[in-house]
Amino acid sequence: MLRRETEVKALRLRHSLSLGTETPVNIFDTIRRLRLWLVFQPLSQVFGTYQRHSQAAGIAINVKVHPAMQRFTAAHELGHHIMKHSAAIDHESNVTRFSGL
Repeated sequence: MLRRETEVKALRLRHSLSLGTETPVNIFDTIRRLRLWLVFQPLSQVFGTYQRHSQAAGIAINVKVHPAMQRFTAAHELGHHIMKHSAAIDHESNVTRFSGL
């Protein structure tokens, strides 16, 4: 059920930002368009984090991982925002468990 809800919200977001479903999404540009702060830092044993404070929200991505994994993690962290979570600290197992990576 949660997976379906997430998929529906992702499709709604794509539609609201006029992002088609036929081409890849530039996840970093999408995060910026949503006016979330986005930082890249060396994080110890963490792929990424998401935090929301009142009206402000943002994502931190670990620069120590491969750029493809940075993009995947950014999309995962954006999912926390879409699902209206308040905060998340995601280790490798949190980010990859639903993807089959």
